[in-house]
Amino acid sequence: MADKKPDKNSENEKNFKLTEYFHNLLKRRINFRLTKKEMCDIICSVDFVVETLVATISSKVGWLQFSRVVRVGSMAEETSVGHPNEFDYLAILKIEANGVQVERACEKNRGYAHVKIIDPGLKTIWAKWMDGEYLKSNFTRGHSDWLSGYFDTLGNAFREEVCNFMQNDKLACKTDIGEIETDSFFNFHVKKHGPAFTPKFRWKSNRSGEIITIGVDITPAIEVELTPDIISEKDTYDPLFFRKVKENGKVMLISCREKASCDAKQCMCLVFTETEVELVRSMGQHHKDCYKLLKYIFNGGNGFTFLPSYALKTLVLKHSCHCEEEENLAVCFKTLVASCLHYLFNRKAEEEKIEPSRLARVFMPGDRFSLNIPSIFFGKHNILRGKIYKFPCEQFLQEIEMMLESIDNISCRETAEVDDKSLRIVNSRSTGAEAFVSTLPKLLPFVRKSTELTKCVECHRNYFNVKIL
Repeated sequence: MADKKPDKNSENEKNFKLTEYFHNLLKRRINFRLTKKEMCDIICSVDFVVETLVATISSKVGWLQFSRVVRVGSMAEETSVGHPNEFDYLAILKIEANGVQVERACEKNRGYAHVKIIDPGLKTIWAKWMDGEYLKSNFTRGHSDWLSGYFDTLGNAFREEVCNFMQNDKLACKTDIGEIETDSFFNFHVKKHGPAFTPKFRWKSNRSGEIITIGVDITPAIEVELTPDIISEKDTYDPLFFRKVKENGKVMLISCREKASCDAKQCMCLVFTETEVELVRSMGQHHKDCYKLLKYIFNGGNGFTFLPSYALKTLVLKHSCHCEEEENLAVCFKTLVASCLHYLFNRKAEEEKIEPSRLARVFMPGDRFSLNIPSIFFGKHNILRGKIYKFPCEQFLQEIEMMLESIDNISCRETAEVDDKSLRIVNSRSTGAEAFVSTLPKLLPFVRKSTELTKCVECHRNYFNVKIL
């Protein structure tokens, strides 16, 4: 017997209620609740202290010269969630036009390249961070606070210079609106975060006295001219993306993890960060709101971030290319959840390794696994390459099942108001492995009965009428 299709009018009504709820959620919990003047003050103040920091390092350290600082990420894209407490910057190294040569080295691993140092002066001052004629990329060694004195990359050396400066000098900026200063407690060791490092600042409002601790990711980058052998239109997901790349005319190179490249010492990531900012900013507010909802609902808790915000951004950008919807948040949100489930159910299992800290996995179903989400710029490049999830996939599928059930309940309510009870779709459970272990006794019978969470699949089918297994 064929599955009974949901009544169209009923679905429309449910989507209308859910969209209204999402708008209330954005207004009351997700969008910033600061005044426009305070927002401008925070942005300008953070820009000022970061530019001052980078300029000071350049003036004191002869081998670290920067040409400019670029604000990127969610604050530049206008898609931050909750509080303006996370900023991202690229510190662009000052290099003459013919100082370096970018060599395409990974035909199979599109999205990576080697940087050959041509300028004799750079060869001299960067000698300790080079492997032969090429700049070292890999940062797996030297990223630990316990090994902060060991610098195997130029980026790690930059981070140490920043750490030393912030322990001895104080950065501050005061205005009529508020004031920002170095958070000395957090900056005893500036934390590494992938290729970036994250000093902390504190901003205080003169109006309300509210204090916001702000983490600033700073990533050193090399900027080079775009050439045809770096990227072509056939590489990109949509011609729009390639046009934007060509208009920008630049490409950035940053360090990458050891397992994400063909050569752990030399292979650097090609990134089009400024182009991404333009693409996200050019999206309509409707799809920006979809992106913010995904970030808030999937990654709002204190547990393990299952899908990085960059992965969610990639899905939204792809979706927006072919979507003309401008009002119904529920429809687009459900489609994007379907995309997440598609990648989860087409995951690749990885060989398990015995880890003493993960002995509890003996009692858990499922394998370690990886996901493959193609880049919008390089269709053959997996943006999650090298990221192995060390806890069962069923755990996150259970979170999605609970979220879908909660959304269904919200759709059937008489009111679309936001309250703590309805907010079980967010922050209801941690997606961290420790939380899963702590709830294992009561979950184990359920998981053993359905290791692939057929209930989650059934929820998915009810919402999207799509077969995913």
